[in-house]
Amino acid sequence: MVVYPTTMDETTNQTLFRSSREDRWIPLGLALLWGLTVPLWWFFPLGPGSHLAWGASAFGLAAGFLFARRWWRARQTVTWGDDRLVLTRGRRSTTVILAQLTAIDVRPASRWTRLRTPSRTWKISHRLLGTDELLSRLRLVRPDLFSGDPSQLRFRASSVEAGFILTLALASVVAAWRVGPFVPALAVVFVLGALVALVRVVVFLPRRFVVEPGRLRVFFWVGHRDRGRPLAFREDAYAAGGAVFFRMVLDYPRGKVVLDEGHLVDPLRPRAGEVVRLLATPVP
Repeated sequence: MVVYPTTMDETTNQTLFRSSREDRWIPLGLALLWGLTVPLWWFFPLGPGSHLAWGASAFGLAAGFLFARRWWRARQTVTWGDDRLVLTRGRRSTTVILAQLTAIDVRPASRWTRLRTPSRTWKISHRLLGTDELLSRLRLVRPDLFSGDPSQLRFRASSVEAGFILTLALASVVAAWRVGPFVPALAVVFVLGALVALVRVVVFLPRRFVVEPGRLRVFFWVGHRDRGRPLAFREDAYAAGGAVFFRMVLDYPRGKVVLDEGHLVDPLRPRAGEVVRLLATPVP
């Protein structure tokens, strides 16, 4: 029989997992606040129908919708049973039989875990308090869905940062095209900024990390770099966006390498011990 540890706080107990009160009520308050600003703009001194009123109203509606969406997602609760999970949001609840699961896809950077059966798919938010404990229980019950190659670990990097940088580079190119006929020197500055961003993505932004016995391989969009056994390992965790991310810092004589779940597609925390063991192993 497996005995699970008890986690007690204002929102989580041994069987119930849900988001914090702040994560539920703050988005709701902001959604209502932005929604209430919409009718106020029609009494603005410029009068109804002005461009300012239309623009401010559209912005208020968009912001209110985004916060309302965040509030609705934060209403998810997960109840743990001996052989099942009960997912609840609002008045709707769904029972997931653990034995029927065909895949469990954990995405730290995206802040969710996807559960799959032959007929349906569900998502569990990582903003739930006690998410690590919930995932640990799933690993105990269904270890076959978390198996990996023990001689090689691969951690893929999220493409969000690369997409953001490339978007800024494209915006710089557009700005250079628009101001070029009027201020050529400023256009050159925008183009140089775009080139710097492109070089960062291609040469310096990791795409994936591969851990092998005695070696860490960091792959970029162009080429890769190999690191040997680190001098020291450091581990910590931090909270961001309502979720908690695990991080490992590998110290080398010339710099360091950071493995951060906030930027990784694959979970790092459950395999941190394997990372240390493999890198401490002599190269075969």
